[in-house]
Amino acid sequence: MVVISRLIAKFNSYYADKPVLTITITNAVLGGIADTVAQTLTAIRSRQKRSLLGTAISDGIEMPDYDEKGAYNAQFLSPRRHGPPPFDFERLTRFMSYGFIMSPVQFHWFSFLSRTFPITKQNATLPVFQRMAFDQLIFAPIAPGVNCRYCVDRIPFFDQLFRRTLSAQRLSAKRERQSSSRGVPDDQGI
Repeated sequence: MVVISRLIAKFNSYYADKPVLTITITNAVLGGIADTVAQTLTAIRSRQKRSLLGTAISDGIEMPDYDEKGAYNAQFLSPRRHGPPPFDFERLTRFMSYGFIMSPVQFHWFSFLSRTFPITKQNATLPVFQRMAFDQLIFAPIAPGVNCRYCVDRIPFFDQLFRRTLSAQRLSAKRERQSSSRGVPDDQGI
């Protein structure tokens, strides 16, 4: 208990001296811990499934193949047969760096909200709802998009799926441009 109280006192002293740096390092460490726990639980869960069933099962994302022509590569949809995925240090680094990069932005955003909507003894509930509304309407739509772009689409399955979608869209746009330049109507095109 003494160790915890010393750690809390040290954190508070660092926070009083340099709040942005303290929060930035704390967010990076917490992001690393969260991703490590997530990867470890995924590995444990897949090991338990294999030991219970004794068969190869999929630990990843499964999607039915809706396209008869095989638009999705089978390697992304087939079950894994080699055990749990290895620990992904690149993913850990991405999540830690996301926490490191976003924490100063969040610090300044919440400081702005505190200054703009101060909580007083006479008026305690309205500023809370105003802060929440501003946060949910302005900042909340941006942060998950940054997180998904920075951390999630780097997962090979999503990366390949997004690349295929983008290349299909580019090919479709190219065909439309070619058909319109030749004077061919869209419904009779390619």
